[in-house]
Amino acid sequence: VIAKLVPRSEDRIQSGTLIQERWLSDDEKRVEKRIVMTGDNQENTWQESVRLYSESELKEKLSTLGFAVRALWGDFLGTAFSPETPRMLILFQKNTD
Repeated sequence: VIAKLVPRSEDRIQSGTLIQERWLSDDEKRVEKRIVMTGDNQENTWQESVRLYSESELKEKLSTLGFAVRALWGDFLGTAFSPETPRMLILFQKNTD
């Protein structure tokens, strides 16, 4: 996600514009996003904050909760995960011990 972070995007939607600005928090553990939607003579603004986890952090948390990682992908096409892939998708299962 960090390697492919798009700092700003602007799209036309229906009768307005959607502007999204993205940046990393100072500790680089969150993607902060400001969303502005304009149209019909009004403007709406939202803030979003998404926590980023490394592969090792997630595996450790899942293990602590009694889950085992069964598969790990970097996108919805099944590409192997790496720091350059757009996502981290994890298939996990509750241990039955």
